[in-house]
Amino acid sequence: MNYILDGLFKGKNFQVLTKGLDVAALRHQVISQNIANVNTPGYKIKKVSFESELQRSLKEYGIKGTITNNKHIPLGRLNVSEIRPKLNFMTNTNYRNDKNNVDIDTEMAKLAKNNLIYQTITESLNREISKTRLVISKTGG
Repeated sequence: MNYILDGLFKGKNFQVLTKGLDVAALRHQVISQNIANVNTPGYKIKKVSFESELQRSLKEYGIKGTITNNKHIPLGRLNVSEIRPKLNFMTNTNYRNDKNNVDIDTEMAKLAKNNLIYQTITESLNREISKTRLVISKTGG
């Protein structure tokens, strides 16, 4: 029975949703840091980038290399579980004389958008879990 559950929770939908939830949580932390440093001279906003790499990995075509050593360079498309969000410092803009580039209105809008994304992913994940429960109850597990 455990191998069935492992298969259900390792499916692409479940992996994408859980990875999306992790990234949304990280993005919330980063945006909150940006907001907290709105009055810190010289502070540069941080940004989480993830979606473009996810889209690339979800394409069904392309080669996939196998990593057998942590020093290997990834070859081809990555599995969803191998994708890592990247943290970028946005250093090319200065909004104020103190070299701080935090725009509180923009960051608050990003936070609201990220909250909606987090809620949507959570609802989708709950639906996936409900489907799994239904399958288990119908199979007598």
